[in-house]
Amino acid sequence: MTGFRASPMRRRVCARCGKLLPLRTRSDAIYCPGDRCKQAAWRAEKLSEEANKAFKARVEIAVNAHADRDLLEFYRNLLPRFHATHGVSSTAE
Repeated sequence: MTGFRASPMRRRVCARCGKLLPLRTRSDAIYCPGDRCKQAAWRAEKLSEEANKAFKARVEIAVNAHADRDLLEFYRNLLPRFHATHGVSSTAE
Protein backbone atom coordinates (compact mmCIF):
# COMPACT_ATOMS: atom_id res chain seq x y z
CA MET A 1 0.00 0.00 0.00
CA THR A 2 1.44 3.32 -0.98
CA GLY A 3 0.46 6.78 0.03
CA PHE A 4 -0.29 8.60 3.26
CA ARG A 5 -2.31 6.89 5.94
CA ALA A 6 -3.96 9.36 8.27
CA SER A 7 -4.14 8.50 11.94
CA PRO A 8 -7.63 8.36 13.41
CA MET A 9 -8.82 11.57 15.03
CA ARG A 10 -8.26 11.45 18.74
CA ARG A 11 -11.46 12.17 20.61
CA ARG A 12 -11.20 14.75 23.34
CA VAL A 13 -12.52 14.16 26.85
CA CYS A 14 -13.90 16.48 29.51
CA ALA A 15 -11.20 17.63 31.91
CA ARG A 16 -13.60 17.26 34.85
CA CYS A 17 -15.63 14.08 34.33
CA GLY A 18 -13.61 12.28 31.64
CA LYS A 19 -16.55 11.72 29.26
CA LEU A 20 -16.05 12.09 25.52
CA LEU A 21 -16.78 15.57 24.22
CA PRO A 22 -19.24 15.77 21.32
CA LEU A 23 -17.70 16.37 17.93
CA ARG A 24 -19.68 19.62 17.58
CA THR A 25 -17.89 21.33 20.47
CA ARG A 26 -15.38 24.09 19.88
CA SER A 27 -11.80 23.05 19.35
CA ASP A 28 -10.66 24.79 22.54
CA ALA A 29 -13.43 23.35 24.76
CA ILE A 30 -12.18 21.42 27.76
CA TYR A 31 -15.47 20.78 29.61
CA CYS A 32 -18.79 19.18 28.70
CA PRO A 33 -21.31 21.45 26.94
CA GLY A 34 -23.51 21.67 30.05
CA ASP A 35 -22.74 23.92 32.99
CA ARG A 36 -22.22 21.14 35.54
CA CYS A 37 -18.55 20.38 34.78
CA LYS A 38 -17.60 24.03 34.27
CA GLN A 39 -19.25 24.99 37.54
CA ALA A 40 -17.63 22.11 39.45
CA ALA A 41 -14.22 23.03 38.06
CA TRP A 42 -14.73 26.68 38.99
CA ARG A 43 -15.74 25.73 42.54
CA ALA A 44 -12.77 23.41 42.92
CA GLU A 45 -10.43 26.17 41.72
CA LYS A 46 -12.02 28.63 44.16
CA LEU A 47 -11.60 26.20 47.08
CA SER A 48 -8.01 25.59 46.06
CA GLU A 49 -7.29 29.33 46.00
CA GLU A 50 -8.88 29.81 49.43
CA ALA A 51 -6.90 26.90 50.88
CA ASN A 52 -3.71 28.35 49.40
CA LYS A 53 -4.46 31.77 50.91
CA ALA A 54 -5.12 30.19 54.32
CA PHE A 55 -1.85 28.25 54.11
CA LYS A 56 0.09 31.39 53.18
CA ALA A 57 -1.55 33.24 56.09
CA ARG A 58 -0.52 30.49 58.52
CA VAL A 59 3.05 30.59 57.23
CA GLU A 60 3.12 34.39 57.53
CA ILE A 61 1.82 34.19 61.10
CA ALA A 62 4.53 31.67 61.96
CA VAL A 63 7.23 33.84 60.40
CA ASN A 64 5.97 36.89 62.29
CA ALA A 65 5.89 34.90 65.55
CA HIS A 66 9.53 33.90 65.06
CA ALA A 67 10.49 37.50 64.27
CA ASP A 68 8.66 38.71 67.40
CA ARG A 69 10.38 36.06 69.49
CA ASP A 70 13.78 37.08 68.15
CA LEU A 71 13.07 40.76 68.83
CA LEU A 72 11.91 39.98 72.37
CA GLU A 73 15.04 37.93 72.98
CA PHE A 74 17.18 40.81 71.67
CA TYR A 75 15.64 43.29 74.12
CA ARG A 76 15.69 40.76 76.93
CA ASN A 77 19.48 40.55 76.49
CA LEU A 78 19.97 44.26 75.77
CA LEU A 79 18.19 45.77 78.80
CA PRO A 80 20.35 44.20 81.55
CA ARG A 81 23.51 45.37 79.75
CA PHE A 82 22.03 48.85 79.31
CA HIS A 83 21.12 49.01 83.00
CA ALA A 84 24.57 47.81 84.04
CA THR A 85 26.33 50.29 81.74
CA HIS A 86 24.25 53.32 82.77
CA GLY A 87 23.85 52.46 86.44
CA VAL A 88 20.09 52.06 86.31
CA SER A 89 18.56 49.80 88.92
CA SER A 90 16.28 47.18 87.42
CA THR A 91 14.31 46.77 90.67
CA ALA A 92 11.64 49.22 91.71
CA GLU A 93 12.27 50.91 95.07
